[in-house]
Amino acid sequence: MISIEVSAQCQGHGVCYLNHPDLFEPNDQSFSEPIATVVSDEHAVDLRRAIASCPNMAISMHPVTVPNTGTEGGR
Repeated sequence: MISIEVSAQCQGHGVCYLNHPDLFEPNDQSFSEPIATVVSDEHAVDLRRAIASCPNMAISMHPVTVPNTGTEGGR
């Protein structure tokens, strides 16, 4: 899983939501917002493209670690 963040550096150019409408959308002020703050790893390539194309470097992605509940595995 991957978390998506758009920082206050976003100036609303729209490159991310125009090129990746499945991941980003404009808010009321035309600044970008992620549609979901956590997405599956299958979106990693598109997220990297969005990050690379952002004129203000306002997008970041971070791996989400799933806590070990201790119920997995055999005992």
